[in-house]
Amino acid sequence: FFGKGIYGTPQADYAASVYGKGVLLLSVMLVGNVFPVVKDDMNILLGKGHYKNYDCHYVPVVPRNSRKESETVFIPIAEGQNPVYDELVTFDESNIIPRFIVHYSV
Repeated sequence: FFGKGIYGTPQADYAASVYGKGVLLLSVMLVGNVFPVVKDDMNILLGKGHYKNYDCHYVPVVPRNSRKESETVFIPIAEGQNPVYDELVTFDESNIIPRFIVHYSV
């Protein structure tokens, strides 16, 4: 969606609601040269690896449908929008250092 890589977020509630199925992997993600992604960048990233010489994509996101309370599809912000959550995409698995596995139930 925001590049073909390994996705992470610093917000546990976002990870649990969008990606989690009762398990979260808490990790350290090493980022270097970061490409900030906005809505107009989607076409150049979809299904591809890192953009140019960037090591990581930083994606501030908003719900695709802000009126749907349980929305699980998020898109990059447009210019002037405030993000609800953040996503990071790295393209090298050695940039991820797993620390803890958290099992939870709702």
